Amino acid sequence: MTGKTLIIHTAFVGDIVCSTPLIRRLKESSPESGLDYLTTLPGREILKTNPHLDRVITYDKRGADRGIKGFIRVCRKLRRLQYETAIIPHRYLRSTLIAFFAGIPRRVGFHNSEGRLFLTKTVRYKRGIHEVERLLTLAE
Repeated sequence: MTGKTLIIHTAFVGDIVCSTPLIRRLKESSPESGLDYLTTLPGREILKTNPHLDRVITYDKRGADRGIKGFIRVCRKLRRLQYETAIIPHRYLRSTLIAFFAGIPRRVGFHNSEGRLFLTKTVRYKRGIHEVERLLTLAE
């Protein structure tokens, strides 16, 4: 990981908690690189004191950022921040489209993601292992 990286994970709180080892792994592998996280309002509360993150960006997809106007606003904001890489644990189309429309050139996610056509690198989604272990494969 070099340059600025954004983790895009707008799933449930438990999923966000499971991603904290991924945050640590990414930061340890490249301590000088910027690492930000795009998440929901509840996710922000969990991550706001994480020492490995430089910034937590809120995507209020059910409130202020709801609909196409909110989606575009978030994409524009991310585009201005000029990320080099997006790590996308969330396998839904919207998360991948955010990275694509934000102009992030390197987009990494699971091979079975709904938005896999918009990824530049896919990682095999391994079944039969703990979610934390699965998420860590995105850092390899």
